[in-house]
Amino acid sequence: MKDNIHSMFSVWEIALLAGGMVFLFTLTVGVLYTSWMCRVSWRWGALDRPNGFLKRHRKATATLGGVPLFAALGSGMLFLWYMSRDCPETAAGYFGTELSGWALLAASLIILALGICDDLRRVLPRTKFIFQMLAALILVGSGLAIHRVDFFGLAEIPLGLLAVPFTIFWLVGSCNAFNFIDGMDGLASGIGLVISLVLAGLAFLVGDFSSGLFSLVLGGGLLAILLFNRQPAVIFLGDSGSQLVGLLLGTLTIQIATIGEAFYLPCAGILLSVPIVDAFLSILRRYSVSESPALGDHKHIHHCLRQRGMSVNGAALALSLSALFSGVVGILCVEVRGAGMAAGAVGFVVLEVWLAVRAGCLNPRVLAERVKGR
Repeated sequence: MKDNIHSMFSVWEIALLAGGMVFLFTLTVGVLYTSWMCRVSWRWGALDRPNGFLKRHRKATATLGGVPLFAALGSGMLFLWYMSRDCPETAAGYFGTELSGWALLAASLIILALGICDDLRRVLPRTKFIFQMLAALILVGSGLAIHRVDFFGLAEIPLGLLAVPFTIFWLVGSCNAFNFIDGMDGLASGIGLVISLVLAGLAFLVGDFSSGLFSLVLGGGLLAILLFNRQPAVIFLGDSGSQLVGLLLGTLTIQIATIGEAFYLPCAGILLSVPIVDAFLSILRRYSVSESPALGDHKHIHHCLRQRGMSVNGAALALSLSALFSGVVGILCVEVRGAGMAAGAVGFVVLEVWLAVRAGCLNPRVLAERVKGR
């Protein structure tokens, strides 16, 4: 049976067929799980209630969106494993991965549990950071690490002893970047969906079919959430969902953007540039007014777009399209090498930051005065 399948289809065709099937399967079960979670949240009182400050939604809304997302991802991976039995080789062949599935499961469960606790009862930022570090350490212990960083083929820098700290920084930073940007209906789920699909395309392009298929599983789960999360949202991702998405996308960017033995940092950074730029400017903004980075405000990119007259769905769509464009540029950073591409990529990032600052995400004058100690 497996030999017949191999003779009929190429590896690419098998991967595309499996990807389409697992995407639709995860989307279907994700819709069922999310619908069920909406009812359970109301029954248990797991609701996000408006408080007139950071939470300005009009009515109490079901939270814990990370729970149906996690369940959908687990179901999608089981379905993928079931399909792999009829592939020409085992899952460790064409669709294998060096990353331990058990490590990813354990790290995801830690982040999910942390997020659930934060959604239902506030968790201190220090506690969040400790458990995010623990999840990242589990992944690093399973073999996920950035040992060498490539810059457009112009330079390749071995990290040596910095490999583990840099990998942990990347994973924890990704968790928090998505947590920061999850402040509007359909935003984090929409951006996460776009990035997961772009990562799937890049993975297939470089021949990493396993990571590409998992990216499609994640994409199917996020689309299911997005159907319930766009305005007017009936369920929020919550910390349980946003941090889980951040962890998984951070992991996938390391897996997919590591080609040969080098991590293509410009590609990975630009792929995640929308949440990264928002988080970076948020930290600078809060530093400029002597506030903790963990404190919330209404100066994120999406808030600034809303203040300029855009609707909630319009702002979410605009930032999702920005993530798509960033993804295309990120892929070009892999396909096109040299100084010209490096200059173009740097210019693109500078443009992103400039546009966000112009929109009102940061007051450079206030920041300059804070740096000068005034």
